[in-house]
Amino acid sequence: VGSWYYNVPMTGPYPRSPSSPDEWLKWRKDRHILRYSAPDDDTSMHIQVPLRSSHGKAGGLNFVDNFIALKVKQLFDAQHFQVEERQKTAPSLYAIADARHQFQPNFFTSCVPAFFDAKRKLNPLVGFTQAPQHYPEYKDKFDYLDNNNAQFFRLNAMIRHCCGGVSSCGTNGVWQLSPGGSRKHFWEPRKKRVRDPDNSKGKQWIEREQFHTSC
Repeated sequence: VGSWYYNVPMTGPYPRSPSSPDEWLKWRKDRHILRYSAPDDDTSMHIQVPLRSSHGKAGGLNFVDNFIALKVKQLFDAQHFQVEERQKTAPSLYAIADARHQFQPNFFTSCVPAFFDAKRKLNPLVGFTQAPQHYPEYKDKFDYLDNNNAQFFRLNAMIRHCCGGVSSCGTNGVWQLSPGGSRKHFWEPRKKRVRDPDNSKGKQWIEREQFHTSC
């Protein structure tokens, strides 16, 4: 049993964060096959990072989020344009649409205001908004496979809303994300999904995951 991984140099107790998207992509390009039954090589100088710690839609979203964060940091460090210090730490709004979906004309005017308070200041307590999806050709009474996610939005989401909770289904969502320039580390530790030879589950470093695998 194995998976693709790539080596990342260590800097003290933490893996060294890439200075640019080009450097990160270069590390990812030099990938190898990791066999979980074999010990890690050269652990004092490098760590082995899984190429895909999250899969599917979440994997694509996390890749783009990390790429944008690196690109923004690179521009700030190079001082290609004048920005105020508060702009470097300002969060961003990140909208998601699946390839087969299209936003309605009033999507942003309906969702974006939810992130601001009565004084028109960004509310840090609002993490994301989720709009329902709708396929015009599927009428409710004939939507036997629940393509419009009516079960999710009209039942599950309403019940969770009563106790202050909400869930995201990825598409038609808008997220408030922390800026790339404010992130201290590009990698984060996670418990391994596969047991080590001694039958224990140790920790491994993975690329930062903003979006959960269930997105």
